[in-house]
Amino acid sequence: MSVLSLPIQSTIVSRDAEVLADDIEAFGIAAAVALAQLPPKIADLNRTYRRLVAARALSLLPEIMPWLEKSVDVFLRHDAVFVFAIHRAPQVGMANAVELCEARFLVDETGRQQTLRQEGTLPNLSTVHAFVTGHLGHLSDETPEVVLSDWHPVLYRPDLGPAFMTTSSPGPMPENERQSLLPVHSAERVLMIPGRIKVWCQGPSCGIHDSSNVGRTGELV
Repeated sequence: MSVLSLPIQSTIVSRDAEVLADDIEAFGIAAAVALAQLPPKIADLNRTYRRLVAARALSLLPEIMPWLEKSVDVFLRHDAVFVFAIHRAPQVGMANAVELCEARFLVDETGRQQTLRQEGTLPNLSTVHAFVTGHLGHLSDETPEVVLSDWHPVLYRPDLGPAFMTTSSPGPMPENERQSLLPVHSAERVLMIPGRIKVWCQGPSCGIHDSSNVGRTGELV
């Protein structure tokens, strides 16, 4: 080990210790430990989301309309106030209907395991770990009128596997279709709306590979 690297490593350790101490003070020991286990960008998202929720400071329409055409991360909210959270650092907004273009479906495996064990970062013991990221095309608090026969349904449940899943053909998903779902990694368009199935996509890229798992890199975009 180079002697020159020692001060750098010491600085990193010191910075990590400071972050851990701040998280313990803000969220408690259990949540702080969960945050420390996550990739940095996902930890920052969870930290930001929890602080803003506690302060009741999530942004609403029309505050977040300037985010249109910008890159955002969208995930299902953990409570019943609005359906989706929209993250554009350092802010988080919320809305009931979101459309994304050039979207990717991402799942962090560490956060998924925390959620399954109920050892997550949020008050409900889950961790924000499954996202759809892309360019924001539309926002609304009203459910849009859309012909869903042109869209593929998209499902995600942490207990069923480490990826978002979709069907090979568009349209409502029959009850017996669950056995033939495919992992979906990206899509030309994604529509997120209230309902039994909340996520729909057009132009999906399906198959079995690791692009839906951000556990190795911690990258959201």
